[in-house]
Amino acid sequence: MRRQIPLVSRRACLVFLAACPFSAGFAPPAQVAAPPKPPTSKSSADLARDLADLSHPDKDRRGSAAVRLGRRGTKAASAVPRLAQITLTDSSSEVRGYAASALGAIGPAAEAGVDALAKATNDVEGAVARRAIVAIGEIGPKAIRALPVLRRRLNDQDAYMRRIAARALGGLAEAAEPATEELISRMFNDDDPVVCREAAHALGEIGRPVARVVSALSEVISDENAAPGTRFAAVTAVGEIGPKAKSAASALKEVIEEDDANLAMAAKIALKAISR
Repeated sequence: MRRQIPLVSRRACLVFLAACPFSAGFAPPAQVAAPPKPPTSKSSADLARDLADLSHPDKDRRGSAAVRLGRRGTKAASAVPRLAQITLTDSSSEVRGYAASALGAIGPAAEAGVDALAKATNDVEGAVARRAIVAIGEIGPKAIRALPVLRRRLNDQDAYMRRIAARALGGLAEAAEPATEELISRMFNDDDPVVCREAAHALGEIGRPVARVVSALSEVISDENAAPGTRFAAVTAVGEIGPKAKSAASALKEVIEEDDANLAMAAKIALKAISR
């Protein structure tokens, strides 16, 4: 004979079911995501191995370790002091360059390595100096201490140095405002068209002082004799500045009517950006 459920138990069940949202057709609440797992011991061991390899007698091992640390990005922040030291002191120029690039790849977390990078821009090996300049720009506004170095390199005799210095100044964003006039001069007067273009891009990223920057960019946009690449860069730079560059609207509208389809399209996009 089947056992009868006591009445009290039945009533308790009914009360429970009435209070339970699932009985009314509600879906169960989504599971709370588990907190991220801490770094595995293998990851920590790999980081420790790379740090140890920075002191290996074989330059290839040292160089490979620097590259791997750079690929870790901010996770390799603890390696910044050692990478900064290697950037200046390693006997191999190749390793010094890899270490400089690794600092740039780590980004803002490599702020402690900025002074070493600034010194490395004077490395006897041009490749190391170039990597150091690029890395400063990748670290961004936190690399403001290196601004004097970038301004000096913007006037370098080597065109490639001027190109990457302009690009790095753009990476510093508003912090590079003191270099605005020098960038404007390069945009108008440099004999290397790539430097002119990089200077225009940098002005868009810096964007200050707004009136001066927008006026200079608008002048380039309206100059049909300017290099197409420089005009294109000036158009996109105005769009980068956004609504504060509204005074460039008339110059952009003129470009939209020109035959250069790519330039006209860029002008339309920029006009939309400043009209928000």
